[in-house]
Amino acid sequence: MAGCVIPHLLKEAKKQTVLGLVLEALNTNGLLSGCPRAKLKKMVGIAVRIEQDNEMHKVVVIKTLRCLRNNDIPVAFIKGLVVGSRYPNPNRRQCGDIDFVVSAECFDKTLNALESIGKVNRELIHEHHGMAFVDGIVVEPHYKVHNFQNPDVDNTMREIFTEVFPKHLISERIGGEDVPIFPYEAECVILVSHMVNHVYAEGLGLRQVIDFMMFLDKKHKVIDWQLCYQYLQRMQMERAFRVFVRICERYLGFPASALSLTYTDKEIAFADKLMDDIMQVGNFGQGKDYLGNNRVLRPIRSYLWVTQRCLKLGYLCPAEAKYWPVSKLTRYYWKLKKSKNK
Repeated sequence: MAGCVIPHLLKEAKKQTVLGLVLEALNTNGLLSGCPRAKLKKMVGIAVRIEQDNEMHKVVVIKTLRCLRNNDIPVAFIKGLVVGSRYPNPNRRQCGDIDFVVSAECFDKTLNALESIGKVNRELIHEHHGMAFVDGIVVEPHYKVHNFQNPDVDNTMREIFTEVFPKHLISERIGGEDVPIFPYEAECVILVSHMVNHVYAEGLGLRQVIDFMMFLDKKHKVIDWQLCYQYLQRMQMERAFRVFVRICERYLGFPASALSLTYTDKEIAFADKLMDDIMQVGNFGQGKDYLGNNRVLRPIRSYLWVTQRCLKLGYLCPAEAKYWPVSKLTRYYWKLKKSKNK
């Protein structure tokens, strides 16, 4: 029976970018013992590669941190190994990019510094970050925590950033070194807003939700919740926070007694609806082919995808949902104009 279920589990795990976690759970519960030898060897190889990727990311994080420190550039690392450090086995969390934030004033200086340890692609500077490659790993230096669609929300995050960066940064032990990160109250808002962005854009996967749950599990006792709720209210993301916590309680085992939140019937129903969407769409929309191969139609399909999601899931964060269709169209024409002027 287990052998029949495992291929389906692994397919879903790949879609949600949680292969390492699922393989560890299967192994812990003795469910891999009945697998054919060839398949077992393949799964062991996948697990080893995930662990190797984590070790490589640790090396690059420390290398990047030392480079920036040598150039007197204050920095805060986000997502990635920061959230991974809260997992029971951090090396089983699948890695993506290495993200960190510097002030806008230090962004050019940061790109110049990164050129001493890697390759910087100055053509790939987006609305809130650039891109570099260090030892073959993608490194994204942010000059904004994120690019929010609603100007009021965007300005509020800039204000929060200014309030905490760099004088109120704390640290997390990663790769044997203290790595600067945002204070937990600000990190909570960053994680919530990151998930909100995924919901309306590419698609939210289980990995981001589990990241959030692990953060809550490890840090909820040391968070200044009065300050955290103030941040969430200013960002107009209190409801999104509550919905994500409800999902963590209902589906991931986070104890309801930890935060003692009570929910409206609509919040409960929407949390279930969003969880269904997460399982169908997957991380970065891996479960849905919403773009297709036609280069002409891809922008149109992408726009329709986002608009449809804003209508369907707008309840999560109305402040952002109502701006997504307009801002996406604006950015498309801006990029089109920019490419024609080259």
